[in-house]
Amino acid sequence: MQNDLKKHDHFKITQNIFLLNSKNEFLVLQHKSGKWLLPGGRLNKEENWLQGLEREVKEEIGVSDFKIESIFKTDTWNFKGDAYFGVFYVGKINSSDIILSDEHKNYQWIDKLEQVDSLDFWNKDLKDKILQFCLK
Repeated sequence: MQNDLKKHDHFKITQNIFLLNSKNEFLVLQHKSGKWLLPGGRLNKEENWLQGLEREVKEEIGVSDFKIESIFKTDTWNFKGDAYFGVFYVGKINSSDIILSDEHKNYQWIDKLEQVDSLDFWNKDLKDKILQFCLK
């Protein structure tokens, strides 16, 4: 019985967003570890999806003025022994005034595939999703 219950452990739920500016570039953040990632993060238990995404974006880049336009992709993956379910949104940002959280040390706007290849992303799965987005 215990093994059957273990098979049904929940995924950690994460949300990320390709935030596009007026030049159609999307934002990536450099974590203080040096790795690059998209704005977003894990959903808290008491939040719905929109509250969680708005909170994460506000915490990470100091912006709450953005609009979600679509879902680019949903996916599952394993990372460091944990199972994740992720939703990757596409949205538009109106502000260029990025204020990074203490978790991040840099940001970059990307519009070319070559830029993605030059960055060291959080993990291979994330980089693959970003490359797919660039090729769409």
